[in-house]
Amino acid sequence: MFPINIAEVTLNSNSINTTIVDGVVNISDVYMVSGNVTYYSNDTSINGVDIFLDGSNEYHVTTDADGEYSIQEVVTDDYTMTATKNDDVNGITAFDATMVLRSSVGLESFDILQTIAADVNSDGVVNSMDAAQILQFVAGIRVLPFEGTGVIWKFNPEEYSYIDIEQNMFNQDLKAILVGDVTGNYSPSSDTASLFDTDGVLKIGTFTETESQLLVPIEINYYDYDLYSFETTIMFDHGVTVHDIVFAKELEQCFIVTNTQNDNMIRIAVACTNPVDINGIAFQIIFNKGVEMPDQFHMIVQDTYLNEYENILELTSVYNGYLNPDLNNDGIIDENDIKLMVEDYNMTYNEADISIYDFNSDGIIDIYDIIKNNSTE
Repeated sequence: MFPINIAEVTLNSNSINTTIVDGVVNISDVYMVSGNVTYYSNDTSINGVDIFLDGSNEYHVTTDADGEYSIQEVVTDDYTMTATKNDDVNGITAFDATMVLRSSVGLESFDILQTIAADVNSDGVVNSMDAAQILQFVAGIRVLPFEGTGVIWKFNPEEYSYIDIEQNMFNQDLKAILVGDVTGNYSPSSDTASLFDTDGVLKIGTFTETESQLLVPIEINYYDYDLYSFETTIMFDHGVTVHDIVFAKELEQCFIVTNTQNDNMIRIAVACTNPVDINGIAFQIIFNKGVEMPDQFHMIVQDTYLNEYENILELTSVYNGYLNPDLNNDGIIDENDIKLMVEDYNMTYNEADISIYDFNSDGIIDIYDIIKNNSTE
Protein backbone atom coordinates (compact mmCIF):
# COMPACT_ATOMS: atom_id res chain seq x y z
CA MET A 1 0.00 0.00 0.00
CA PHE A 2 1.43 3.39 -0.93
CA PRO A 3 0.00 6.95 -1.25
CA ILE A 4 -0.78 8.71 -4.51
CA ASN A 5 -0.68 12.54 -4.53
CA ILE A 6 -2.31 14.39 -7.43
CA ALA A 7 -0.28 17.52 -8.12
CA GLU A 8 -2.48 19.23 -10.71
CA VAL A 9 -5.70 18.66 -12.69
CA THR A 10 -7.00 20.74 -15.60
CA LEU A 11 -10.43 20.09 -17.11
CA ASN A 12 -11.55 22.00 -20.21
CA SER A 13 -8.91 24.69 -19.72
CA ASN A 14 -10.02 25.20 -16.11
CA SER A 15 -13.62 25.83 -17.13
CA ILE A 16 -14.59 23.01 -14.82
CA ASN A 17 -13.77 23.40 -11.18
CA THR A 18 -11.90 20.48 -9.66
CA THR A 19 -11.15 19.31 -6.16
CA ILE A 20 -8.02 17.26 -5.61
CA VAL A 21 -8.17 14.38 -3.15
CA ASP A 22 -5.09 12.33 -2.47
CA GLY A 23 -5.41 8.60 -2.00
CA VAL A 24 -3.66 5.28 -1.59
CA VAL A 25 -3.25 2.22 -3.82
CA ASN A 26 -3.53 -1.24 -2.32
CA ILE A 27 -1.35 -3.86 -4.09
CA SER A 28 -2.19 -7.40 -3.00
CA ASP A 29 0.73 -9.79 -2.78
CA VAL A 30 0.35 -12.99 -4.81
CA TYR A 31 1.89 -16.35 -4.09
CA MET A 32 2.50 -19.78 -5.62
CA VAL A 33 1.33 -23.23 -4.48
CA SER A 34 3.29 -26.13 -6.02
CA GLY A 35 4.19 -29.78 -5.52
CA ASN A 36 4.15 -33.15 -7.22
CA VAL A 37 1.97 -36.27 -7.28
CA THR A 38 3.51 -39.75 -7.18
CA TYR A 39 2.11 -43.26 -6.81
CA TYR A 40 1.89 -44.55 -3.28
CA SER A 41 3.91 -47.73 -3.77
CA ASN A 42 6.66 -46.91 -6.27
CA ASP A 43 6.93 -43.12 -6.60
CA THR A 44 5.86 -43.23 -10.26
CA SER A 45 4.94 -39.72 -11.43
CA ILE A 46 1.19 -39.40 -11.99
CA ASN A 47 0.14 -37.04 -14.74
CA GLY A 48 -3.34 -35.82 -15.56
CA VAL A 49 -4.32 -35.20 -11.93
CA ASP A 50 -6.68 -32.24 -11.53
CA ILE A 51 -5.64 -29.95 -8.68
CA PHE A 52 -8.23 -27.53 -7.27
CA LEU A 53 -7.55 -24.62 -4.91
CA ASP A 54 -10.86 -23.25 -3.63
CA GLY A 55 -11.41 -20.05 -1.61
CA SER A 56 -12.71 -16.58 -2.48
CA ASN A 57 -10.92 -17.26 -5.75
CA GLU A 58 -10.80 -20.64 -7.46
CA TYR A 59 -7.78 -22.12 -9.23
CA HIS A 60 -7.41 -25.28 -11.31
CA VAL A 61 -4.28 -26.86 -12.80
CA THR A 62 -3.32 -30.36 -14.00
CA THR A 63 -0.15 -32.27 -13.23
CA ASP A 64 2.32 -32.64 -16.09
CA ALA A 65 4.21 -35.72 -17.33
CA ASP A 66 6.53 -35.47 -14.32
CA GLY A 67 3.60 -35.34 -11.91
CA GLU A 68 4.32 -31.71 -11.05
CA TYR A 69 1.88 -28.83 -10.68
CA SER A 70 2.15 -25.12 -9.96
CA ILE A 71 -0.68 -22.72 -9.13
CA GLN A 72 0.39 -19.14 -9.85
CA GLU A 73 -0.78 -15.72 -8.63
CA VAL A 74 -2.69 -16.92 -5.59
CA VAL A 75 -3.99 -13.95 -3.61
CA THR A 76 -4.05 -13.95 0.18
CA ASP A 77 -7.07 -15.83 1.51
CA ASP A 78 -8.17 -19.06 3.15
CA TYR A 79 -8.07 -22.06 0.77
CA THR A 80 -8.62 -25.80 0.54
CA MET A 81 -6.67 -27.82 -2.04
CA THR A 82 -7.96 -31.16 -3.35
CA ALA A 83 -7.09 -33.53 -6.20
CA THR A 84 -9.10 -35.79 -8.51
CA LYS A 85 -8.39 -38.29 -11.29
CA ASN A 86 -10.88 -40.53 -13.11
CA ASP A 87 -8.92 -42.41 -15.76
CA ASP A 88 -5.79 -44.49 -16.34
CA VAL A 89 -6.93 -47.65 -14.56
CA ASN A 90 -4.10 -50.16 -14.82
CA GLY A 91 -3.11 -52.60 -12.11
CA ILE A 92 -6.26 -54.01 -10.51
CA THR A 93 -6.18 -57.81 -10.75
CA ALA A 94 -7.57 -60.91 -9.06
CA PHE A 95 -4.36 -61.04 -7.01
CA ASP A 96 -5.46 -57.83 -5.26
CA ALA A 97 -8.57 -59.70 -4.13
CA THR A 98 -6.32 -62.49 -2.84
CA MET A 99 -4.34 -59.98 -0.78
CA VAL A 100 -7.56 -58.60 0.70
CA LEU A 101 -8.73 -62.10 1.61
CA ARG A 102 -5.39 -62.92 3.23
CA SER A 103 -5.50 -59.68 5.20
CA SER A 104 -9.01 -60.40 6.44
CA VAL A 105 -7.80 -63.66 8.05
CA GLY A 106 -4.58 -62.19 9.41
CA LEU A 107 -2.14 -63.59 6.84
CA GLU A 108 -1.14 -60.16 5.48
CA SER A 109 -0.71 -56.77 7.09
CA PHE A 110 -1.19 -53.49 5.23
CA ASP A 111 0.26 -50.05 5.82
CA ILE A 112 -1.99 -47.00 5.86
CA LEU A 113 -1.87 -46.40 2.12
CA GLN A 114 -2.43 -50.07 1.25
CA THR A 115 -5.43 -50.07 3.56
CA ILE A 116 -6.90 -47.14 1.63
CA ALA A 117 -6.43 -49.11 -1.61
CA ALA A 118 -7.91 -52.28 -0.11
CA ASP A 119 -11.00 -50.74 1.51
CA VAL A 120 -12.74 -50.35 -1.83
CA ASN A 121 -16.18 -49.75 -0.35
CA SER A 122 -14.82 -47.19 2.15
CA ASP A 123 -16.57 -48.70 5.16
CA GLY A 124 -13.44 -48.59 7.29
CA VAL A 125 -12.95 -52.38 7.27
CA VAL A 126 -10.93 -54.53 4.87
CA ASN A 127 -12.80 -57.80 4.39
CA SER A 128 -14.26 -60.25 1.87
CA MET A 129 -16.79 -57.67 0.66
CA ASP A 130 -13.90 -55.63 -0.72
CA ALA A 131 -12.43 -58.75 -2.33
CA ALA A 132 -15.77 -59.56 -3.95
CA GLN A 133 -16.04 -56.11 -5.53
CA ILE A 134 -12.49 -56.36 -6.88
CA LEU A 135 -13.19 -59.76 -8.47
CA GLN A 136 -16.44 -58.49 -9.96
CA PHE A 137 -14.56 -55.61 -11.56
CA VAL A 138 -11.86 -57.92 -12.93
CA ALA A 139 -14.52 -60.22 -14.40
CA GLY A 140 -16.27 -57.28 -16.05
CA ILE A 141 -19.43 -57.43 -13.95
CA ARG A 142 -18.78 -54.18 -12.07
CA VAL A 143 -17.62 -50.79 -13.34
CA LEU A 144 -15.61 -48.23 -11.43
CA PRO A 145 -15.86 -46.47 -9.08
CA PHE A 146 -16.45 -49.18 -6.51
CA GLU A 147 -19.75 -49.08 -4.67
CA GLY A 148 -19.48 -47.00 -1.51
CA THR A 149 -16.39 -45.06 -2.58
CA GLY A 150 -17.53 -42.80 -5.40
CA VAL A 151 -14.03 -42.11 -6.73
CA ILE A 152 -11.54 -44.11 -8.80
CA TRP A 153 -8.44 -42.52 -7.29
CA LYS A 154 -7.79 -41.35 -3.74
CA PHE A 155 -5.02 -39.07 -2.54
CA ASN A 156 -3.05 -38.77 0.65
CA PRO A 157 -3.43 -36.35 2.25
CA GLU A 158 -7.04 -35.96 1.14
CA GLU A 159 -6.65 -32.17 1.20
CA TYR A 160 -4.43 -29.28 2.20
CA SER A 161 -5.97 -26.40 4.18
CA TYR A 162 -4.49 -22.90 4.22
CA ILE A 163 -5.43 -20.02 6.49
CA ASP A 164 -4.62 -16.58 5.11
CA ILE A 165 -1.84 -17.55 2.70
CA GLU A 166 0.98 -15.00 2.93
CA GLN A 167 3.89 -16.94 1.46
CA ASN A 168 4.74 -19.35 -1.34
CA MET A 169 3.69 -22.90 -0.51
CA PHE A 170 6.21 -25.33 -1.98
CA ASN A 171 6.38 -29.15 -1.70
CA GLN A 172 2.66 -29.60 -1.36
CA ASP A 173 3.05 -33.20 -2.45
CA LEU A 174 0.41 -35.91 -2.76
CA LYS A 175 0.44 -39.70 -2.90
CA ALA A 176 -1.98 -41.11 -5.48
CA ILE A 177 -3.80 -44.38 -4.79
CA LEU A 178 -5.74 -46.34 -7.40
CA VAL A 179 -8.55 -47.82 -5.31
CA GLY A 180 -8.36 -51.61 -5.56
CA ASP A 181 -4.66 -51.81 -6.44
CA VAL A 182 -3.61 -53.36 -3.14
CA THR A 183 -0.27 -54.69 -4.38
CA GLY A 184 0.65 -51.28 -5.79
CA ASN A 185 1.72 -52.59 -9.19
CA TYR A 186 0.18 -49.70 -11.13
CA SER A 187 2.19 -48.43 -14.06
CA PRO A 188 1.15 -45.94 -16.76
CA SER A 189 1.58 -48.57 -19.48
CA SER A 190 1.79 -52.34 -19.82
CA ASP A 191 4.76 -54.28 -21.12
CA THR A 192 4.29 -56.67 -24.00
CA ALA A 193 4.70 -60.33 -23.13
CA SER A 194 7.59 -62.24 -24.66
CA LEU A 195 7.03 -65.75 -25.97
CA PHE A 196 10.59 -66.65 -24.97
CA ASP A 197 10.46 -65.55 -21.33
CA THR A 198 7.07 -66.47 -19.94
CA ASP A 199 5.78 -66.70 -16.39
CA GLY A 200 3.28 -69.38 -17.26
CA VAL A 201 0.98 -70.87 -19.86
CA LEU A 202 -2.78 -70.90 -20.22
CA LYS A 203 -3.96 -73.12 -23.01
CA ILE A 204 -7.13 -74.63 -24.37
CA GLY A 205 -6.89 -78.39 -24.07
CA THR A 206 -8.28 -81.18 -26.24
CA PHE A 207 -11.95 -80.87 -27.08
CA THR A 208 -14.36 -83.73 -26.48
CA GLU A 209 -17.77 -83.94 -28.09
CA THR A 210 -21.14 -85.46 -27.34
CA GLU A 211 -24.21 -85.35 -29.51
CA SER A 212 -25.39 -82.10 -27.98
CA GLN A 213 -22.37 -80.62 -26.19
CA LEU A 214 -18.77 -79.60 -26.61
CA LEU A 215 -16.46 -79.96 -23.58
CA VAL A 216 -13.37 -77.77 -23.48
CA PRO A 217 -10.72 -78.05 -20.73
CA ILE A 218 -8.63 -74.98 -19.86
CA GLU A 219 -5.16 -75.81 -18.58
CA ILE A 220 -2.77 -73.68 -16.52
CA ASN A 221 0.96 -74.25 -16.12
CA TYR A 222 3.25 -72.03 -14.08
CA TYR A 223 6.78 -72.15 -12.74
CA ASP A 224 8.65 -71.45 -9.52
CA TYR A 225 5.97 -69.53 -7.62
CA ASP A 226 2.84 -70.13 -5.56
CA LEU A 227 -0.38 -69.54 -7.46
CA TYR A 228 -2.97 -67.51 -5.55
CA SER A 229 -5.10 -66.03 -8.34
CA PHE A 230 -5.73 -65.98 -12.04
CA GLU A 231 -7.94 -64.20 -14.51
CA THR A 232 -8.57 -64.60 -18.21
CA THR A 233 -10.92 -63.76 -21.06
CA ILE A 234 -12.03 -66.44 -23.53
CA MET A 235 -13.53 -65.57 -26.90
CA PHE A 236 -15.36 -68.16 -28.98
CA ASP A 237 -17.32 -68.55 -32.20
CA HIS A 238 -21.04 -68.28 -32.68
CA GLY A 239 -23.05 -71.48 -32.78
CA VAL A 240 -22.73 -72.48 -29.12
CA THR A 241 -23.93 -71.27 -25.74
CA VAL A 242 -22.30 -71.71 -22.35
CA HIS A 243 -24.06 -74.45 -20.38
CA ASP A 244 -21.73 -74.61 -17.37
CA ILE A 245 -18.20 -73.95 -16.16
CA VAL A 246 -16.81 -76.62 -13.85
CA PHE A 247 -13.77 -75.72 -11.76
CA ALA A 248 -11.14 -78.10 -10.44
CA LYS A 249 -11.61 -79.32 -6.87
CA GLU A 250 -8.38 -77.51 -5.89
CA LEU A 251 -10.29 -74.24 -6.33
CA GLU A 252 -13.22 -75.14 -4.09
CA GLN A 253 -12.05 -72.82 -1.30
CA CYS A 254 -11.39 -69.87 -3.62
CA PHE A 255 -13.52 -66.87 -4.53
CA ILE A 256 -14.63 -67.29 -8.15
CA VAL A 257 -16.49 -64.82 -10.35
CA THR A 258 -17.57 -65.71 -13.90
CA ASN A 259 -19.13 -63.39 -16.45
CA THR A 260 -21.05 -64.96 -19.34
CA GLN A 261 -23.32 -61.98 -19.93
CA ASN A 262 -21.79 -61.16 -23.32
CA ASP A 263 -22.28 -63.41 -26.33
CA ASN A 264 -19.15 -65.25 -27.42
CA MET A 265 -17.08 -64.19 -24.42
CA ILE A 266 -16.35 -65.54 -20.95
CA ARG A 267 -14.43 -63.60 -18.29
CA ILE A 268 -13.19 -65.42 -15.21
CA ALA A 269 -11.50 -64.14 -12.04
CA VAL A 270 -10.30 -66.42 -9.24
CA ALA A 271 -8.76 -65.37 -5.90
CA CYS A 272 -7.54 -67.79 -3.22
CA THR A 273 -6.48 -67.13 0.35
CA ASN A 274 -3.89 -69.92 0.25
CA PRO A 275 -1.78 -71.10 -2.69
CA VAL A 276 -3.26 -73.80 -4.92
CA ASP A 277 -1.51 -76.60 -6.80
CA ILE A 278 -3.28 -76.60 -10.11
CA ASN A 279 -0.68 -77.32 -12.79
CA GLY A 280 -3.08 -78.87 -15.28
CA ILE A 281 -6.80 -78.47 -15.91
CA ALA A 282 -8.13 -75.50 -13.93
CA PHE A 283 -11.68 -75.57 -15.28
CA GLN A 284 -13.81 -77.03 -18.05
CA ILE A 285 -16.28 -75.13 -20.18
CA ILE A 286 -19.36 -77.07 -21.29
CA PHE A 287 -20.99 -75.63 -24.40
CA ASN A 288 -24.39 -76.52 -25.78
CA LYS A 289 -24.26 -76.94 -29.54
CA GLY A 290 -26.48 -74.71 -31.59
CA VAL A 291 -28.39 -75.55 -34.74
CA GLU A 292 -25.76 -73.79 -36.84
CA MET A 293 -22.64 -75.27 -35.24
CA PRO A 294 -19.73 -74.42 -37.58
CA ASP A 295 -17.41 -77.10 -38.98
CA GLN A 296 -14.51 -75.27 -37.35
CA PHE A 297 -14.98 -73.85 -33.87
CA HIS A 298 -12.40 -71.28 -32.78
CA MET A 299 -11.48 -70.24 -29.24
CA ILE A 300 -9.03 -67.53 -28.20
CA VAL A 301 -7.66 -66.73 -24.74
CA GLN A 302 -6.46 -63.24 -23.90
CA ASP A 303 -5.81 -60.80 -21.02
CA THR A 304 -4.51 -63.58 -18.80
CA TYR A 305 -2.82 -62.98 -15.44
CA LEU A 306 -1.45 -65.61 -13.07
CA ASN A 307 -1.17 -63.78 -9.75
CA GLU A 308 -0.10 -60.46 -11.29
CA TYR A 309 2.24 -62.01 -13.83
CA GLU A 310 1.09 -60.78 -17.24
CA ASN A 311 3.83 -62.42 -19.31
CA ILE A 312 1.65 -65.46 -19.94
CA LEU A 313 1.80 -67.56 -23.11
CA GLU A 314 -1.80 -67.92 -24.30
CA LEU A 315 -2.51 -70.82 -26.62
CA THR A 316 -5.48 -70.56 -28.91
CA SER A 317 -7.32 -73.62 -30.16
CA VAL A 318 -9.65 -74.77 -32.90
CA TYR A 319 -12.01 -77.71 -32.81
CA ASN A 320 -12.72 -79.32 -36.15
CA GLY A 321 -15.92 -81.26 -36.10
CA TYR A 322 -15.38 -81.98 -39.77
CA LEU A 323 -19.00 -82.35 -40.57
CA ASN A 324 -17.58 -81.38 -43.92
CA PRO A 325 -13.87 -82.37 -44.13
CA ASP A 326 -13.62 -80.71 -47.53
CA LEU A 327 -12.35 -77.51 -45.95
CA ASN A 328 -11.89 -75.57 -49.17
CA ASN A 329 -15.23 -76.78 -50.58
CA ASP A 330 -13.74 -77.90 -53.90
CA GLY A 331 -15.42 -81.31 -53.82
CA ILE A 332 -12.17 -83.19 -53.10
CA ILE A 333 -10.52 -84.17 -49.81
CA ASP A 334 -6.83 -83.70 -50.58
CA GLU A 335 -3.59 -81.97 -49.62
CA ASN A 336 -5.20 -78.56 -50.09
CA ASP A 337 -7.53 -79.31 -47.18
CA ILE A 338 -4.52 -80.36 -45.09
CA LYS A 339 -2.81 -77.07 -45.92
CA LEU A 340 -5.85 -75.17 -44.71
CA MET A 341 -5.87 -77.22 -41.52
CA VAL A 342 -2.20 -76.66 -40.63
CA GLU A 343 -2.17 -72.96 -41.53
CA ASP A 344 -3.83 -72.19 -38.18
CA TYR A 345 -1.28 -71.74 -35.38
CA ASN A 346 -1.39 -73.16 -31.86
CA MET A 347 -4.34 -75.43 -32.48
CA THR A 348 -5.22 -78.76 -30.92
CA TYR A 349 -7.15 -81.56 -32.57
CA ASN A 350 -8.71 -84.82 -31.52
CA GLU A 351 -7.16 -87.76 -33.35
CA ALA A 352 -10.56 -88.68 -34.69
CA ASP A 353 -10.93 -85.22 -36.17
CA ILE A 354 -7.90 -85.54 -38.45
CA SER A 355 -7.88 -89.29 -39.12
CA ILE A 356 -9.68 -88.73 -42.39
CA TYR A 357 -6.49 -87.09 -43.69
CA ASP A 358 -4.24 -90.06 -42.78
CA PHE A 359 -4.21 -91.25 -46.39
CA ASN A 360 -1.37 -93.76 -45.90
CA SER A 361 -2.86 -95.09 -42.62
CA ASP A 362 0.34 -94.76 -40.59
CA GLY A 363 -1.29 -92.83 -37.72
CA ILE A 364 0.49 -89.58 -38.60
CA ILE A 365 -0.65 -86.62 -40.66
CA ASP A 366 2.40 -85.50 -42.65
CA ILE A 367 3.90 -84.96 -46.09
CA TYR A 368 3.60 -88.66 -46.88
CA ASP A 369 -0.17 -88.37 -46.77
CA ILE A 370 0.04 -85.69 -49.45
CA ILE A 371 2.31 -87.97 -51.53
CA LYS A 372 -0.01 -90.94 -50.99
CA ASN A 373 -3.07 -88.94 -51.90
CA ASN A 374 -1.44 -87.60 -55.07
CA SER A 375 -0.32 -91.08 -56.11
CA THR A 376 -3.87 -92.45 -55.91
CA GLU A 377 -5.48 -89.66 -57.89
